Order: sequence, then structure tokens, then C-alpha cells
Amino acid sequence: MKNSLSVIAKIVEWLPSALVVVNRSGVIATMNSAACRLLDIPRSKAEGKLHSRVIPGSLAGQVLADAKPLRYHLSLPNASLWALATPLFEESGELCGVAEYYENWSRLEALATEVEQLREHNRFLESILNAAHQFVAAVDSNGFITYMSEETAARMGVEVSAVIGQPIRDVRSDCLLQKVVRTGVAQMGELWNVNNTSVPVMVLPMVREGQIVGAVGKSVFRNMEEARVFLRRLESESRPAGRQESKARYVFGDIVGDSGSLLQARELARRAASGESTVLLLAESGCGKELFAHAIHSASNRREGPFVSINCASIPESLLESELFGYEDGAFTGARKGGRVGKFELANGGAIFLDEIGDMSPFMQAKLLRVLQEGEVQRIGAEMTIRVNVRVIAATNADLRDKIRRGEFRKDLYYRLEGISVRIPPLRERPGDVDLLINHLLPRAAMQAGKIITGMDDEVRSCLNHYEWPGNVRELLKVIEGSVCLASQPIITWRDIPPHFAERLKAGSVLPKASDQKEEAPADAAISSPHRVNTLPTKLEELQKTAIQEALGSTNGNKRRAALLLGMSRSTFYEKLKRYGILASSKASAPGHMT
Repeated sequence: MKNSLSVIAKIVEWLPSALVVVNRSGVIATMNSAACRLLDIPRSKAEGKLHSRVIPGSLAGQVLADAKPLRYHLSLPNASLWALATPLFEESGELCGVAEYYENWSRLEALATEVEQLREHNRFLESILNAAHQFVAAVDSNGFITYMSEETAARMGVEVSAVIGQPIRDVRSDCLLQKVVRTGVAQMGELWNVNNTSVPVMVLPMVREGQIVGAVGKSVFRNMEEARVFLRRLESESRPAGRQESKARYVFGDIVGDSGSLLQARELARRAASGESTVLLLAESGCGKELFAHAIHSASNRREGPFVSINCASIPESLLESELFGYEDGAFTGARKGGRVGKFELANGGAIFLDEIGDMSPFMQAKLLRVLQEGEVQRIGAEMTIRVNVRVIAATNADLRDKIRRGEFRKDLYYRLEGISVRIPPLRERPGDVDLLINHLLPRAAMQAGKIITGMDDEVRSCLNHYEWPGNVRELLKVIEGSVCLASQPIITWRDIPPHFAERLKAGSVLPKASDQKEEAPADAAISSPHRVNTLPTKLEELQKTAIQEALGSTNGNKRRAALLLGMSRSTFYEKLKRYGILASSKASAPGHMT
């Protein structure tokens, strides 16, 4: 026994853990330096002494009695310990003592807390990876799976718990993880094909102290559509100023007018904006189709997305295809290096405005129909198609039904475009709106020209209100801009009206008083004409007086409605009433009735 314990004592001394050896009599035979430090007891005061007196609370005596190991918690005045007491036996099987192993309980608690924190951190990282819906997987140096995200497992049709610890080759034979573990070379921008879907991935080696200990692979994007959106954004940001993706510039408040036909069209367009259906704008040239298109997009759920517009009639068919759908590098002679993104791709996530769609060729109509049906485009020279999410707003000044009858427009495309049709009325069908448009456009034109223009002569305004405006709002805008450019005084007069437009007014018998012409432009041959000089002032006044009286009669003396019927402003109408003595003789009372 003595020899056995002496051998044990030599071994114990070199152990890093605290260990005390007790003989069969309960006396401490030996204890190592680690035990002395932990128990804070000098070896000289412990060895040869009864164990129960040196270490109160020790259960070594119980182990001697039962000859069975025992694990317990030992509380000392200066420490809280975790203890393991194990019986020692001779070769003959006779009990010869007890070995007690002590560990600092506080240290174990700290280690346990640290382990739990590591586990919690691991669970947190896993939840982040799973919430991100990314494809992530990792293997060790032998190619055994150590981690796989739920998204990856779901895409591969396996359970995470079933593949952890399994060779990656058993799950996917062509996985890049095996190649990276073997070669140590990262694979960037590779495509992972699964279930007929391609996902861009990157696979990196895991290196520790110069040795490859595994590999991890993750998706760069969840699908190719996200990759394309990113590339479009990158391309957009790298473009020079002036070539950025467009944004809608106008809202419904920019559509000026309060005539019934315009209000009806504006309300229908506003309601259409909230949906995803295609919108077809029907209007003559110059009625503001693009203004309506901008307003629809600004009021839609796609307002934060791009708004791209293109006039299908202004681009040759040979170029229209590349403009709308883009082309690959080297697709044709003269193609820009690197290819080009088409309008539909630029409008992804937003809306595209196709103006003058009635002038599109049959070939382009077929290409457009595919986009509307399938939601995908194909660049010139490309083999693969590209998914796009674009709302289409189309416009035309042509009679598409008539074009269908003549075989010039596809019926199936027409019904695809006619999700919601909005007819924008021409200016001649909008009584009273000319005055509002003049008041709206005149200050803007003056500001652009850098001039101070405070108003327009009533006679000029009256004639503009009676004009048919075949060019609609665009024609009115150009007349105002030209008049502002020619104006030399704050009030626009007949002298300032562009000569070509004055001729149109003359041809349409919408003429000013001859007396005004004599005063305003006696030496201006470009504006004056024999017809105007020879017009009798009294005749014009009689016609105007008769027209006002008839308007009052048809409206039962309602001055507001009469002025609206005649296309006159309120101030002009009252000035005429006073000039022709109608105000005093009319049964319709004071101006207060005109609201």
C-alpha cells in the first residue's frame, strides 16, 4: 500500500488539476501543488493529517465505506468547489484509499455561462442567415457538412438535421465546396443550378494557421432577377449626368382645367393609377397625353420606381427594337461594346410610357405583345430572356379600331393595352379651360423669357377663347411663348401675336376690332392685313352685342354661364356688358349673381 501511494504521489504532483489522495485510514497521504493552491492549505499541514479535519465537509470517508465513486459540491470558507471522490484499489482488489479531484465551482460556472453564450450566439447567427433567405452551406476539410441554412436545404429538398455530418458529395455530387476544399482556390460569381433555377454564388476556403480546415459557400443574390436589378442600379449610377433613369415630373394637380369632360378624364386616370392594369390614353396630338402618363405613375404604388418614356413614332423601326429591348455585345455592326440595356429593363419596377403606339410596325407589335403576355424581354443577340416587372402606359392619337379593321394593328395587342382606356378631350371641347390655361401658362412663359408680363388684352383673350385650337394645348403654349417673346410691354396685345397665328385667326374669322389694329400696329405689315383694316368696328360690336344677348337669353340671365358659353373671362364679360349697355337693361341683376 505504501509503495502504491508513493508512486501515486509522484504522478499526482505533475497533474494540473487539484488532487488529494487519502489512505484507507482517512489520512491524507499526498496532495499536489494545485490542490494546495486551490484549498489554500500548505502541504505540511495536510499530509499525515485526518482528511475530515483538514477538509471539513469532504465525503472521502463515505467513499471509503461504500467503495463507490461520488460527485458532490463542497463549500469552504474561501471557495466553492466541485468534487469527485473515486475509490483506489490494489491489484488484489483490496480498497487502499480514495482520490479526490477538486475543481473551482465558480470557474465551472463561468465556463458553463461562456458555453451557453456561445450557443446563443450561434443560434442568433443561424437565425440571421435563415431570415436573410440566403443559400449558405459549409463543410470541413474532409467534405462533411457542418452547416446548411434552411433556405438551402429547402431548395435542395432535404432536411437540415438529416444532412449535418454527411459528406457533401452524397447530397450534391457537383458541389463547388468539394473543389474549394481540395484546391484552396475561391470560386467567385459562379452559378448554382438547382430545380431549373440559377443562383449566383461565391465559395471561399476556410484557413486556420495556414491549413485549409473547410469551405463555405453563400449566394450573392437570391435569384438572377435580384442580380439584374443590382446591375441596372450600378449601371444607372455610373452613367453621366442627364442619362439617369427618369422619374415622373408631374402630378394630377398639374393638369389645368375644370371643364366637365376634362374632370371626368382626370378622375378616371386617378382611379386607374392605383392598380396595375395597363392604361391606354386616347387623345389628339397636343392634348397632354404624356402629362397624364406622368400623373398616373406619380399617383401609383410604383411611384418610387423609374418612369421611362419613348415615342414610338420618332424612332425608326430598325432602332426601336434595340431601344426597347436592348442588345448584347457584338449583336450587330456598330453595337456599343458591352451591349446596352433596353427601355423595358430600365423601367423594371416602375412604368414605361409608349407614346404614339399606333405607329408601331407589325413586327414590333408582336415583340411588345410577348412582353405583355410573358413579362420578359429578349435582347438582340441574346439567347436567354430577362424577366421584367413593368407597368405599361400607352398613348395614341390614331383610331386603333379602324387600324385593326385595315389590318394595321393587332387585335390581341389592342385588347392587352386596353386595360383601362382614358379619352383626353381636345381643347375645343373644354369651354372655359382656355382662360385657365392662359393664366397658368403666361407667367411661366414670362419667367422663362426673363420678362415681366402682367396680363393679356381682353380682345386678344376673347379671340383666343373663340379659336378652335386644332393643335390643342401644345398650340396654345407655343402661341403664348411666341407672344411673350415678341412683347415689348407688360400686357400682351395684338401687336405681340405671332404673324403666322394671326393669319390662322383671320382664316377662322376670329378677328380683333379694326380700331385696335390701327392703334397697335400702324406700321407693322407683318401683322396687319387688308382684311383687318377693312373690318367695320360697328359691325363687330353689333355681332358681339347680339352674341352676348343671345347667351344671356339661353342661360336665363345667368352671367357666369353666359360668359362660360362665350369663352370669355369674367372681367371681359362685364366690360362688354358695360360697353354695350346690356348691364343696365338686362333683367339679370348685379354682378353678384356671377359666381
